[in-house]
Amino acid sequence: MRTACLVSAALVLAGCTLSTHFVYVRADGQDMTANPALYDQYEADRAICQGQTVSGNLQPLGFGGYSGSTAGNDIFQDCMAKHGYTVMSADAAAAKQQEMAAAAAEKARREAEAAAPPPPPPARRVATKPKPKPKPPQSVQTTPQPGQTSPN
Repeated sequence: MRTACLVSAALVLAGCTLSTHFVYVRADGQDMTANPALYDQYEADRAICQGQTVSGNLQPLGFGGYSGSTAGNDIFQDCMAKHGYTVMSADAAAAKQQEMAAAAAEKARREAEAAAPPPPPPARRVATKPKPKPKPPQSVQTTPQPGQTSPN
């Protein structure tokens, strides 16, 4: 009996240490912990989402969790996603954050390229035609008028 209790306690403790910790990561990949303004924005967004979830008669349990049903978590997760956050395990967060930051930087580069005016077309070299040589004046032959003699 004592062995069964110890095994059960060991399994419970092992389950606690194996539980995954979830964190929020910004969809643009910016690090909220390194930027106080971003962290303040996260806190404000989280409070808004908690308010929306509580208005559904669900009580907050702590860092994003709610009692009552999974509907509360769904409301909270949907709200956080609308504000630009993705929830993931803490183990995967750093790699995913770098991936998202690279994708956001690439998107910003493409948008900047699209917004920039197009480069001017390359100058076309037009072959210049040689100017025609002036024609020598032609001698104009006039017909003699009556009463005139020809110049010859």
